[in-house]
Amino acid sequence: MLHKFHQHCPGMPCARDLKSGFKMPTYTPLFNNDEKEDHESTTVLIRQYNPLYSLPLFIFTLLLTNLTTIVIFLAIFKPSCELSNGLYPAAQSNYEVPTEIRRFKGSFGLQSEFTGIGPEVDAAWNNITEAPTGGAIGITDSEWLESNSEGEFAVLVDEGVGHGKHLASFDVFHQLHCVDLLRKGIRRDYYDKHEGSFAGASEKIVHGHLEHCVEILRQTLMCHGDTSLLTYNWVKGREMPYPNFNTLHVCKDWDALVRMNRKLDVSRQWLGSSAVKEYRSPTKPKGLVGLKTPP
Repeated sequence: MLHKFHQHCPGMPCARDLKSGFKMPTYTPLFNNDEKEDHESTTVLIRQYNPLYSLPLFIFTLLLTNLTTIVIFLAIFKPSCELSNGLYPAAQSNYEVPTEIRRFKGSFGLQSEFTGIGPEVDAAWNNITEAPTGGAIGITDSEWLESNSEGEFAVLVDEGVGHGKHLASFDVFHQLHCVDLLRKGIRRDYYDKHEGSFAGASEKIVHGHLEHCVEILRQTLMCHGDTSLLTYNWVKGREMPYPNFNTLHVCKDWDALVRMNRKLDVSRQWLGSSAVKEYRSPTKPKGLVGLKTPP
């Protein structure tokens, strides 16, 4: 952020002081006329080479040089995550979803089908994280090359399935899976005993998964940087401002996203709302070693 500074001249006379009658103190010369001429000549030379006298020019030159350097740098060195259309990287721009304004239901203590424990709650979470809602999709060569930092050992799906041959999925479903896992993590007393959750897993594995999810969600939230406004109210019996969590947001149309995902699904072929065919799961080719470590 640029700021304008007013220049002052503390401790020394300013131009306005000279015009208003400021007088320099008088003194008696300490040298004769010849010495005086030599002294004045030397003074002129000193002023010509004194950096203080050329400081404004120096600052201007420095700023101009820096500005030129920045412009050249931006023109030559484009960021690796360059946005193709000002909104998304090229691969993501193929999957744009319409948006809508939605008010969150965030009152403290509010219950929903996604809160609590039990088979019904688990089914609600499975419905938004697993197929058919969150099934895998097939992406094109160019989309895969842009999205995969490793650049090799791609997992392929059957030709003609989806609109591409590379296996992928929308990250939102993994992020929701992480929220679901953290939900189960705070109720270990229940989910340690239920198959498909933490049952039989070591503490190291459980903690590793939970910490992985915390880090994924941290990066996701900081990436999107939601600037929706959280406002505050005065509440009877409370002396501190109370946050109103029922905030307005610009959201992607979830139903439209699910419809798009079903259309691209490479795990099942859909007719209306029913699966009419299941595709085989990708198998690792014989003789292929793959990456030395997980990405």
